[in-house]
Amino acid sequence: MTRLVELAEAKQDQVVLELASGPCHLGVALAPQAGRVVSTDVTSFSLEESRRLTREKGLANLHLFSCESESLPFRDGTFPVVCSRIAAHHFSDVRKSMHEIARVTAKGGRVLIADTVVPPDDEIDRFINHLDHVHDPTHVRNYSVREWKVLFADAGLKLKLIEEDLCEDDRGECLREWLGRTGASPQTIRQATGLLVSAKAKIKEALSLRAERGELFFQIRRVILSGER
Repeated sequence: MTRLVELAEAKQDQVVLELASGPCHLGVALAPQAGRVVSTDVTSFSLEESRRLTREKGLANLHLFSCESESLPFRDGTFPVVCSRIAAHHFSDVRKSMHEIARVTAKGGRVLIADTVVPPDDEIDRFINHLDHVHDPTHVRNYSVREWKVLFADAGLKLKLIEEDLCEDDRGECLREWLGRTGASPQTIRQATGLLVSAKAKIKEALSLRAERGELFFQIRRVILSGER
């Protein structure tokens, strides 16, 4: 997230848009730099968590909206910076979302998307996306970098940078904790564990799968994509 904030280069006279904010951690990190941050999400739980965090941090310049990324209630060219962090794989229509993002971005403005991605191997692609759907049924798709290049170009955005976005924990994701965030049932935990343990060697290698003290750790690759309107 630190790198995403650096790339945003938000200024005190700018309004930054954060899409699908979840608990608004990125918006909170951007608020001290920007004049104003507008964070959006569709789930009432996420918005409530964001309100709580905003009050806790005393951030008067962080404002919350309930809306979908496919239909943004903002005027054309409103925002010099538009960001989304680890959320685009939930967009129901990512192509439409990217067109909406491009529409509300000011000319010459920056678009930053950080998300999990899949490698250019169809079998690994299918496995990772299935695992993520088991983890969270609201998951739609982790895209490949190649697909992201097409999505940016199709929306009229010039892709300027593609950079690896490291997981906050150097160990990677602990499977049990990862599943716990979505309230996974014991059956779901057994299913996900079975998928990983029985996966082909190339899939385990792609996920950097390893066992440590009775826990499974893995990594789904993340990237930051920076584009210009």
